[in-house]
Amino acid sequence: MEILPIGVVILGLPLANSENGFIAVQTGALKATLDVKDCPSPRARITGHQAAGLVERFALRLLRELGLGSCIMGELSAESLAIDASVYAAGTAAVFLSIARSHGEEPRIYELLEYASMLDEQAEGSWQGVVSTLRLLALQGGAVVYRNLDEYAQLSERPPGLEIVVRASHKVGGQKHSEHDLGPDLYGAIIRTIGVLVLEGAVRLREGESIAPLLGLQKAIASYIWAYNGEGPPSPGLPGTFYELGVG
Repeated sequence: MEILPIGVVILGLPLANSENGFIAVQTGALKATLDVKDCPSPRARITGHQAAGLVERFALRLLRELGLGSCIMGELSAESLAIDASVYAAGTAAVFLSIARSHGEEPRIYELLEYASMLDEQAEGSWQGVVSTLRLLALQGGAVVYRNLDEYAQLSERPPGLEIVVRASHKVGGQKHSEHDLGPDLYGAIIRTIGVLVLEGAVRLREGESIAPLLGLQKAIASYIWAYNGEGPPSPGLPGTFYELGVG
């Protein structure tokens, strides 16, 4: 059984043609009860959460990619407010770890993040950063920042003193404004603003300072770029979905 941290992205927005970072904080845990056995051909059956089907398909792709004659069966369990993106990220990390350990191997964080991202069908472009950040959170817990495979870190071993509640989910569809209508200079400035916002957020979280002004700025940009209309701060999940947070 694997018990892995799950949470939400609190700073960072997926933007086309960008590679900005994201910050995620732990809000709970996922219990993954998984069993790996030898089989004539790869098989996967994972239940227990509405995101379990996505994890199951990832597991089957992983088994086939590795050329293993194995079966992985099991169940995922998390609190009702756990968002699909974090359950998917942690569940796929648990699958990767379970299969590797069943063959006597212990993958490094870098290896798991790199290989798992290659198998993700749920995210592409800057949305991949959201999933990878939540997957890093599942492996390290507390608060983490992720930009790419060369730039990621744990900001704190424990979640910062924030009270976070997931209030609602919002389907936003595609990005409403981009370089196409704003032009490269203005759109580039928005990308840089989000990048600096994440860097400032990392500093404030490490020093115990308020990130409330940063959440307000992120909400304003998300409202314009993605037509996000939630009242609380936006948290990106799987592509096309934002979660409205209550942060205190």
